[in-house]
Amino acid sequence: MVPHSPSDAVCHSGTPAESSYVLRAVGLGHENAYATPRIAAGRTTAHAEAEHATRRIEETVGVLRKLWAQTSFGSVSDVC
Repeated sequence: MVPHSPSDAVCHSGTPAESSYVLRAVGLGHENAYATPRIAAGRTTAHAEAEHATRRIEETVGVLRKLWAQTSFGSVSDVC
């Protein structure tokens, strides 16, 4: 799967990073909205590619949750 960025992505805007106005509109604070990854798929994205990306994201989130639980910041349930 070749990663593609939405046309409004920070890497295309040439301006300092801003959080997503959509995520802020649904109630996320600036810090959480800014830290939320945005993923785009186009009409050429194959179903198998999307499934592969989904599995990799799930695996990565699992690893990050385990790492977070091992920190002194608190348990995963404090943030999820």
